[in-house]
Amino acid sequence: MTNGADSSEPTEGLVPADGYPEDNGLKVDQNDPAILAEAARRIGRLRAPEGGTDGDVVLVSRTGFERLVLEAVSVKEERRRAMELARVDSLTEIPNRRAIVGTLDVEIGRAKRHKKPVSLILIDVDHFKEVNDTKGHHAGDAVLKDLVGVFKKLLRIGSGDVLGRLGGDEFVAFLPDTNGEAALVGERLRAEVEAWAKAHDLDVTLSVGVATYYPDLPMHEGSSNPQQDLINRADKAMYRAKKGGRNRVFVINEKTAGEREPSEPFELTPGIIEELQAAYGKERPVA
Repeated sequence: MTNGADSSEPTEGLVPADGYPEDNGLKVDQNDPAILAEAARRIGRLRAPEGGTDGDVVLVSRTGFERLVLEAVSVKEERRRAMELARVDSLTEIPNRRAIVGTLDVEIGRAKRHKKPVSLILIDVDHFKEVNDTKGHHAGDAVLKDLVGVFKKLLRIGSGDVLGRLGGDEFVAFLPDTNGEAALVGERLRAEVEAWAKAHDLDVTLSVGVATYYPDLPMHEGSSNPQQDLINRADKAMYRAKKGGRNRVFVINEKTAGEREPSEPFELTPGIIEELQAAYGKERPVA
């Protein structure tokens, strides 16, 4: 049994079980395979004409098909937005923990392929709880958003560097193809926030931990989980910064440790900063 349709409107019975959506102004690419597949799936949900049986052929008019495609576009857009929101921190609008973990996997894989280092900077905002307690959570949220703005000025966002929020007052930055220079970036972040906080009459500083993954270093190359190892080393350095009095940078870098114990964090003192600046320059271009 075949049901015919004119060239403009679907015949009775040829409507989705939940009705057609209103035109929402989306531009439809009817050649998009994903959209056509979704439209086809929705055609399969159409009610056959009264008296029809399974296996009947259902013809859909041009207008009906366009409406189905429009509905499919809406669904695809909703799914895309949902996936995007699931990977973005709603307050600061930067990647969240879930996205960061995926990004780190990608960066480690790229570092292995190209034999290039990748550095990770863990940032903990000192005294942030006091901001929430004394000024309120609304003010605390504003501080976090402002801090992200400060971070972005010193990172190559869009040119390789990735900034994310792990949760609460903890942030992370990935610096591809960067080794000892990452420690200087951590110090610039610390110093810039210290100056920004003083200008805004805030008792906020940063405790920073920096670690680097070297794919050609035997102790890194042999790791069964280099992503987690890198996070653990940066976290160990950041913890030492907190325990050491806050507002400071600690580093674990096996290739620049010198006579220091390679796996132990060391503080970025003025003397070490001068050494690193002599090696990498005082300023790191941000674009």
